[in-house]
Amino acid sequence: MMGEVDRAEIAVETNKAGKTIINGVEVEDFNLFADTPHPSLPGVTVVTGIRYRPADYPERYETAWCYFSVWKNGTEIKFDLGNKAPGEPPRPRASTSSARNAAGIAISDHQAGITACQWPTP
Repeated sequence: MMGEVDRAEIAVETNKAGKTIINGVEVEDFNLFADTPHPSLPGVTVVTGIRYRPADYPERYETAWCYFSVWKNGTEIKFDLGNKAPGEPPRPRASTSSARNAAGIAISDHQAGITACQWPTP
């Protein structure tokens, strides 16, 4: 089941030089992030990022990605859960057994993370 990222409050302006200003900052593109607790790993957060061009927000995004991180012995182990392009289904990413073993998680934890990604639609 895919979730949908809520629309953020974004103030889009154009300055006299024709540059786009988002919430007071000049940008060419910007990212929005949504997070949710991991379904099977207490204290772990699944993060979905979405890149937009100001002229296309909120109707069309450029790309989206999803990940979570686990800390073990002072080291961050990041799991890339997949990505999504506009008009395409999400493309989940597999994890390696060595990364899972290092983080102390099961393949089912990786799969549960994928189900928590909050992909934009369409």
